[in-house]
Amino acid sequence: MSFDMNLIKQLAKGEKLDVLQQLSPSQALELGLLVKDYKQNSEVAAPPVPPRPDLYLGKYEVENRQYQALLDKRYPAGRIKPVERFITMEANILHHCDKCSQEFYGKPKWLLTRENQRHICTLPYGDQLGNRTLHISGRGNSEKSKIKRKLSPKGVQRIIDLYKSGKYENPNQVARQMNISQATARYHLKKAGLI
Repeated sequence: MSFDMNLIKQLAKGEKLDVLQQLSPSQALELGLLVKDYKQNSEVAAPPVPPRPDLYLGKYEVENRQYQALLDKRYPAGRIKPVERFITMEANILHHCDKCSQEFYGKPKWLLTRENQRHICTLPYGDQLGNRTLHISGRGNSEKSKIKRKLSPKGVQRIIDLYKSGKYENPNQVARQMNISQATARYHLKKAGLI
């Protein structure tokens, strides 16, 4: 899909447009990448917006040196800054982007390693499928609910082997051991003719 250059320029300036809500996630990602390219290649860069006055960006600068070095490798130097103190790679902490002045919470390990969780100015993060979205959805994401985990043939064989070993008396114990539903364990054991 081709986008109007005026639309790209308006988004590069940071204007919020209603048109964005009508785009599919793939179109939004494409548009975001076009805006990013335009910003990087245009001679007139948008003036940086100062951070909120209540954010104290330098408060944990000493404690966050190692984490900031990792962020600088992933993003252009100094663009993404942690506002809160780095605790672990799993802890959600507040970050600030100097380029788009966006404040966002994120897990350091995701910001540093996952491509669909990487910060791209003007776009929110992606979902578990790796799709970027224009808005953050709540419960009942239709694509998530359609995902069904299929048991591999090795997994089915492991269910049968565990049950045959005699260590587990019933399918429910096998299900607990393998961290699968009881119905799944019973289904595969009935199909194998063991119960």
